Amino acid sequence: MRKFLLIFVVVLYLLHSVGIELYSQSTGDAVVLLSGKVLDLNGKPLSVKIEFTGDNGKKITTTSNSSDGMYQQVLTPGIKYSVSFKDYLEVAGDGMVDIPSVKKYTEMSRTFTLRKIEEGLELSHFKAFNHNDSHLTGHYANEFQRIKEFMSSNINASIVIIISGRDSWFATKSVKQQYKDNKNRTKTRTIKIQPKEQMMQLLEARRDAVLDYVKTLKIREKSISIEFDETMGSKPVIPKGKKKQPVQTVEHPNVTVKVSKIKKM
Repeated sequence: MRKFLLIFVVVLYLLHSVGIELYSQSTGDAVVLLSGKVLDLNGKPLSVKIEFTGDNGKKITTTSNSSDGMYQQVLTPGIKYSVSFKDYLEVAGDGMVDIPSVKKYTEMSRTFTLRKIEEGLELSHFKAFNHNDSHLTGHYANEFQRIKEFMSSNINASIVIIISGRDSWFATKSVKQQYKDNKNRTKTRTIKIQPKEQMMQLLEARRDAVLDYVKTLKIREKSISIEFDETMGSKPVIPKGKKKQPVQTVEHPNVTVKVSKIKKM
């Protein structure tokens, strides 16, 4: 009986693939059939809901087979898809599938290896700021898009965004400050701002930048919390005679995203 079931599944798969190819030929519209397996860390098949979100804004959902982990999905040529999984996270790869701009029916293969999401699981870490700066830069948009798709597929999950200052350093600085004396006259005095205070100002500015950007993505804000890593980096030592060269900084990821809570539903 088991052998018959396996043969039946294979036949259905082949018939489906042939049907898609015939449809593509009859309509003149090129399509790409992506297929493969979804496996756990031990190589065992998983039945998981898979969501493909194209850079054209369209979402497509399919489910892998519980018997062998097989899935297949028709996708549009020339579209880049982010891939997310309900209750699971891909352990390798960038979570993206780039479909080439082919002119005829094409088949592609991709195997996904997943691990069950759990509280404390790291989803992503990346550099979103230059040292001593609070303006978003680099590939932060792709990273936050992946987080958005993860939260869309896992509505029971909350995340914590940890903003770090390990890439930055400060020295005590003196600044001019205006104040009112006891006769309400405006005067100026010099105050010193300690490195720790400057670090908190930087982290708070980075937090505001992240939250402002998250709002544009319409991510569930109530499911997001922010934490600070106040560890300060150290300014690179410039060898004598090299003062005119630009400062070479050590690259540190200054944004880390983790699963904070998973609600039972």
